[in-house]
Amino acid sequence: MGFVPARSPHGSIINRVARAALTPLSLRRKGQSRFWHDDYGWRAFLVEFQPSSWSKGTYCNVGAMWLWDPNVPPRWVFHIGRRTEPPEGQFVSYEGDPTQFEERVAMMATEAAAEIVRLRDGFTSVESVAFHYGDQPQIGWPGYHGGVALGLMGHVKQAAACFSAVAADAANSEIEWIAQLGRGASQLAGLVADSEAFLSVIEGQIARTREGLGLASLPHPLSLSVRAR
Repeated sequence: MGFVPARSPHGSIINRVARAALTPLSLRRKGQSRFWHDDYGWRAFLVEFQPSSWSKGTYCNVGAMWLWDPNVPPRWVFHIGRRTEPPEGQFVSYEGDPTQFEERVAMMATEAAAEIVRLRDGFTSVESVAFHYGDQPQIGWPGYHGGVALGLMGHVKQAAACFSAVAADAANSEIEWIAQLGRGASQLAGLVADSEAFLSVIEGQIARTREGLGLASLPHPLSLSVRAR
């Protein structure tokens, strides 16, 4: 995910509107970018005002990330998410009218703030993550994240089945990130029966991700159901 610094005048409008909508929810802006995030220990909630390569304006992406993500180096990722869609559509174009643009971006930001509240309320535990992925194909990232959540819950057989399915699906892939995901899933399939070893690996992944993203070190992030301070 790339972050583009704000530029005037429409960039200033976006950031002013985002600050008004998201700061009361304790989201923080990443540097001078259009990206905002919050920290709940093992998960984070994200809002990105995404520019277009073709015209001035913005999309608005909102979602959640599970910080046990194994990507190296760590990066911000929308593990679940969607684009806001105000009446004019997903993209709000800046046509030279600051007032009109601000009104439309404000609709985006208001919708994003409401979605952040919904996601926070919906994902308060690893059980809620497991439930979310329960009706999805148990391969790729859904299988991996669902397997982690099931493993943390102590559902060893179900978690192992998820990890094995992910590994089998990725086994012959020539795409490196898919192959890497498969190798990680295979490792977890062999560890999940040992609850202490499994927990240690997942906590290690969370710690590496938090450090790589510039988040504070936490001794027991999996125990947090509220915002990390």
